[in-house]
Amino acid sequence: MINMKNLQCMSGVLFLTLLSSGSYVFAGRIIGGQEVQPYSIKYQVSLQTENRNHYCGGTLVDEQWVVSAAHCWRPSHLMIVVLSEHNLIVNEGFEQVFSVSKIYLQNYNYRTYNNDIMLIKLAQPAILNANVQPVKLPEENAPPINGACVHCERLGSHTGLQLQPLTCTAGCGRERNVLLQLVLLGEDH
Repeated sequence: MINMKNLQCMSGVLFLTLLSSGSYVFAGRIIGGQEVQPYSIKYQVSLQTENRNHYCGGTLVDEQWVVSAAHCWRPSHLMIVVLSEHNLIVNEGFEQVFSVSKIYLQNYNYRTYNNDIMLIKLAQPAILNANVQPVKLPEENAPPINGACVHCERLGSHTGLQLQPLTCTAGCGRERNVLLQLVLLGEDH
């Protein structure tokens, strides 16, 4: 279950999501990207249009909740969430496709990217299996790990639109300056 205590941890996941949906693509390729082992990033989400075209990424944080960037918002009836997606061109048989029941975002500013966070509630819970698992968030009150490496994932267009990792460093200077000033209103789960 998602509760307000987990929001701080989710903001870190969102930061990774924002980095992975940012401007690291050049000429249709992800800079420094390479194909990952199929289905090794079990929490990666593909946000797709009603016509099954990928347009944004997200992170599964619970069997029924996804966190993404608010700049990826579309009306819920025009958004499809796909889990266990490795190749965007080929249906490999492991994908789980969900409609969206609710979207939570507040005070997102498209000019400054302030509050660029969105929670998406799936219409049904995901089936957790070998290919689909929520991201492992730190325990409540866990101290930050000094020297921890940041790793972010993105669905890209290198080698046939397959999931690719990026190693993001604090010094790359390409990150968006995102202020997370979100106050969630609504369900506390």
